[in-house]
Amino acid sequence: MDVDLNDLETLKPFAKDFTYDGTDYVLREASGGAIVEYDNADDATRTYNPETGKLIGIKDRAKLVPLLVSHCIFKKSDNSNVPLATIEKWPDRVLKRLYKAIRQVSDLEGSPDEITLLIKAMKAEGQGRLKSLIQFVKDLDDKEYGPLKAAFKPTAEELAKNGQGGSTAGSS
Repeated sequence: MDVDLNDLETLKPFAKDFTYDGTDYVLREASGGAIVEYDNADDATRTYNPETGKLIGIKDRAKLVPLLVSHCIFKKSDNSNVPLATIEKWPDRVLKRLYKAIRQVSDLEGSPDEITLLIKAMKAEGQGRLKSLIQFVKDLDDKEYGPLKAAFKPTAEELAKNGQGGSTAGSS
């Protein structure tokens, strides 16, 4: 494998000076250690079904933003990390902008947001359950469950939205 040693200059870590509330800071891209701590904290926010391995819940994600920001913001005067307790006191609008910038310069933007993935999974599972319920009602015996089938008549719009065509659940 050939390695272009001339290309190593492009590996220089990103750093950008900024001032907030009268103090000079440096925003730096996340170090390997910061990414490990952030990823571990991120993993701890997720709950999985032990039988299927599917993601079933997310909690305490709000702590991830100040955690990553605290690893990447340094006081310009003494090159020290700004403590997490200090970062947590900053306004949310400031944290969100810094977090977004850090994710971008640290090449974290490509990873999909876990909440988006969970919502998509839940929607897909919910649609699957709705289709199963519609089919279940369609398959009920008309003599025994006629009143239930009559009460369960999704609109054509609901059926079309869920890929069931234009028929109703009460039809035989």
